[in-house]
Formats: sequence, structure tokens, C-alpha cells
Amino acid sequence: MFKLFLKLTIALAICTSLQASQYSSPFGNKYWIIESSTIQPALDLDLDGKPDTDILKITPACEKDDALLFRADGTILTHRGKVKCEDDEETEEETGEWTYDASSKKFTLHYFDSRKPVVATLTEISANRIVAVETHKSAKGQHTIKTVLKVK
Repeated sequence: MFKLFLKLTIALAICTSLQASQYSSPFGNKYWIIESSTIQPALDLDLDGKPDTDILKITPACEKDDALLFRADGTILTHRGKVKCEDDEETEEETGEWTYDASSKKFTLHYFDSRKPVVATLTEISANRIVAVETHKSAKGQHTIKTVLKVK
């Protein structure tokens, strides 16, 4: 009986450790806002015939003041800022799930309103700033997207 209890305790500890490491991150219990987001080489994002490098330039004003909280349970909570996109928009909403692998610095975001996850590498991590780099394929080739998050 004692051996069975010991095995169950060890199994539970391993599962808890694996689950905790999947969600352990440098984000803390903080809200993060996007300070900048660029794409290289430039791509015509707003279809005006001119290549764009600044992704925030084409981001709707109602989304620019939104903040993200990466909860310890792996969920993403979006806090809508003062500028609302819709009259009946909730102030806070669970918008997706995330995982972070500290050894590879791979950060994966699964937003509920998107079929494809965002997979980025964190190239800079501090208590107040995070830099995420991801690749994007278009008809024009491969592009690098660099997004800088700062504490709200």
C-alpha cells in the first residue's frame, strides 16, 4: 500500500511539475501592451500600393490601448482599453491560450478567433519589456515580424 501511495505521489509531482513548466514565464502577473510591431521586408498591409513596415500604423485605434495578461493557467485575458471597438464590448475577455518553453524561448499564442497559432521566439526578456520575433510567409516571400511589449 505504501509503495502504491509513493508511486502516485511521484506521478502527481511529475505531472504538476510538467504542467507548471509549460506555463512558467517571465511575464509575471502584469498587463502588457504592444509598444511597436514591425515587419521586414516591408509588405503592403493596407493594400494602398505602398509597402508598410509599421504594423501598428494600420491597427485600429480601438485595439491600440488593449492590454494582455498571460495567466498562470495558460489563458490570455485581454483588457480592452478606453477606446472601444463596439458599444457592447466587454472590458475584460478571455481571448486565447498560451504556452512558453523557457529552454527554446518559444512563445505560442492560440487566439480563439484565429485558426493558426502565433509562434514567436522571445529575443529579449526583462521585467518591463519583451521582444518577440516571428516569421510570416506571403506571396512576396518570407517576412520577419518583431513585436515589442511593455508593461502597462
